Amino acid sequence: AGVFVWAVLAGEWERGVILPTLLSVPVFVYLHLCVYFYGGPNHVRLRYVAGVFALAYAIAPFNFSALAYLIFGFFMIAYLVRVRVAMLVIVASIAGFVVQMWWLGAPTEAIMSALVPSLTLAIIAIFTAYAHKHQMQLRRSQDEILRLATLAERERIGRDLHDLLGHTLSVVALKSELARKLIDRDIDAARSEIAEVERVARDSLAQLRNAVSVIRSTAL
Repeated sequence: AGVFVWAVLAGEWERGVILPTLLSVPVFVYLHLCVYFYGGPNHVRLRYVAGVFALAYAIAPFNFSALAYLIFGFFMIAYLVRVRVAMLVIVASIAGFVVQMWWLGAPTEAIMSALVPSLTLAIIAIFTAYAHKHQMQLRRSQDEILRLATLAERERIGRDLHDLLGHTLSVVALKSELARKLIDRDIDAARSEIAEVERVARDSLAQLRNAVSVIRSTAL
């Protein structure tokens, strides 16, 4: 609706103003949707944004409210490139539009009425994009911290289980081997070693269950 503001205020309803503006609307909608829904490389999105800027300059000779297309382009470009690059592009586009209006013979009041809101909305677009990018960076940092914390916890659990089971299994293996050697020579001693293996295994199982219950109750 913003592209029809100048025509309404100036009372310019002739075909030379309204018809080009109406024809430009579906073109802008197509470019706008392509920017937001295209899933390919970023440089392709920049081509669609360039098309929005070009559309604003193309409609300006018929309707100065084409500045609305340019402002939409501000918000698009601010999210797609670095802040410094976006600032340069936006300032250059505003300067180009003002020069075009002057070259088309627009009065000073019209130029100022286009310059002030365009600069204001340009600042808003840059600040909004900067805040969004900063928030996304913080979110990525938090995700990385969570990933590292999870990895460290897994390593700690692995070390604890290795320390717990490694020693126990070594004892079980040694005593089982000893019981096998004693079974033909001293059956009582072999029975004693087997009983010790059973005791060590049960004690290890209890420790393992306790460790697992502690792990489950610990929140990452």
